[in-house]
Amino acid sequence: MTKHIIFGRLGPADAFRPPRAVDTVATTLDLLDAAGSLRFGVDRALKHLAGWHLTPTAVGIDLITLAAHVHAADTRLNRVQASQDGWMREISIVVPVSDVAVWDRATAPLERMLRFLTGDLWAVRFRPCLAPAARLCRVSRDRGHDIRSRGSPCSPAVSTVSSGQSTNFTRGGFPFSSATAAKAA
Repeated sequence: MTKHIIFGRLGPADAFRPPRAVDTVATTLDLLDAAGSLRFGVDRALKHLAGWHLTPTAVGIDLITLAAHVHAADTRLNRVQASQDGWMREISIVVPVSDVAVWDRATAPLERMLRFLTGDLWAVRFRPCLAPAARLCRVSRDRGHDIRSRGSPCSPAVSTVSSGQSTNFTRGGFPFSSATAAKAA
């Protein structure tokens, strides 16, 4: 069985490289194209949310980025070629996120969920995206999105509830509602 590691990079300035390992094929998932646009449907998802006057928090962006990594791994690794039994693959992903501590708490449930859903062995790791996170906020803001989150280079996230009261919703360190109401026109 060939092991695969897929690691995300946020443009050419992101110098992250996973450690070399024997019998492991490393694949780069470049999340920004040459023009600085977010790839793999992320920019399209943000535009779609902006059309509904919703802006994701940094953790919401992390979730979309995680989904892009999982989708890339699951759809681009041939089961026959990447497994011993024609089905089970051994996949590692390294995802750049805004807050590693928040996501590290979710590693075990994520790996169990992905194993159940795909039948593969998953190792999910997170790494900080310090400078690229600022670029991600800038790129998204330039495209009409306003990504906000506590502890990010952007403003705090606020969700508007039906009573007009502004509240942050969290459950277990993750946003219960990962979107905020856009500024009223």
